[in-house]
Amino acid sequence: MRKVEAAREVRGHPTGVIDTPEKYNAPRYEMAKREWLRLEANDSRPCRHCRDEAAMSPDLASETGPIRA
Repeated sequence: MRKVEAAREVRGHPTGVIDTPEKYNAPRYEMAKREWLRLEANDSRPCRHCRDEAAMSPDLASETGPIRA
């Protein structure tokens, strides 16, 4: 389901719906509310997965990973 929602969001730029900062900022609050509800509904599972200490192990990171951090 999330991939369908993400595809809808990405489609906005090439179709001209959000191709300028003004067009992007106009519905920005509504987009944020939708995202907050999504994270609340799934207990922020995607965020917690990426921020798990095991997922951030320096031994598993690429050589450039620590540079970006």
